[in-house]
Amino acid sequence: MVEDSSISNTDKTRTKGHLLKWQQGKILIGCAFYVDALKAPSILSEVLQAEKLDIVSSVQNIIKSKKSLKSLVNGDLLEWPAVKLVRNKIKNGNEYQGVILKHFDDEDMVLQFCKNEGSADVVRLEEKMQERLEWSDIKLMRAILVFLDTQTW
Repeated sequence: MVEDSSISNTDKTRTKGHLLKWQQGKILIGCAFYVDALKAPSILSEVLQAEKLDIVSSVQNIIKSKKSLKSLVNGDLLEWPAVKLVRNKIKNGNEYQGVILKHFDDEDMVLQFCKNEGSADVVRLEEKMQERLEWSDIKLMRAILVFLDTQTW
């Protein structure tokens, strides 16, 4: 886009600015944290937005969503799937898919920054989901699920 003559200079400048931001290590690692963190609510959201709401699927996905979030809260943020995948793709200390990451010389500092930001957001996310599902209890939901799952009858 930066070299395309059909793009206005304003858009080229804006694109260059975005590129500089995207080349920062904390942005890349931060995005990976949020990919993992948003998996839990997306599990729940997907089933609740279906045209035909299935109570068994809904309860299963509430359980799955709560477990997913709990594993993130209790687990090491550096072992989350997307974070681990991105970190494994960083070569020579600061190269990701052929791009040299800026401000990534001290990976530990970047990771600590992202851990602090990510963990605080995940705690808030867990609190918000808990507020919305305050009536839910995993044991109760499993009992409801067994009762409603007509395949096991």
